[in-house]
Amino acid sequence: MPRLALGYAKRDGTWRDVTYSPENAVYGEDGIYSTINDLYKWDQALYTERLVSRATLEMAFAPGHTNDGKEIRTDLLTHPSSYGFGWFISELRAEKTVEHSGGWSGYATHILRVPSRQVTAIVLTNSSNGDVPDIAEQMAEIAMR
Repeated sequence: MPRLALGYAKRDGTWRDVTYSPENAVYGEDGIYSTINDLYKWDQALYTERLVSRATLEMAFAPGHTNDGKEIRTDLLTHPSSYGFGWFISELRAEKTVEHSGGWSGYATHILRVPSRQVTAIVLTNSSNGDVPDIAEQMAEIAMR
């Protein structure tokens, strides 16, 4: 892939190129490449009905519930949140946020959206040792000032 950033991880105190680790040939979820521009276009399309209906988006951005009616909660991010259809649901400055992380050996990503303010923070990094959810939250806070 042209201009692909190599992935790095800190191992034994030294940054190492881990782009071509053995695990890259094992799992099927690997191999999706994107750019900030691609993710921005996707983000903007989520404000329309070009991808899915408004009703479907509202369901995706609402907390899921178990069969016995309990809200699905998670601590996978740096703060407790609810979980909808593929999105973590939380708040930032009393505004609802929807967000999701991704990553692979040597890479980490995060998108945090504040739909009511049309604020989106997208972080793509070629290091799997960072705390990208915190960086995205800080970016969104700056944009919301």
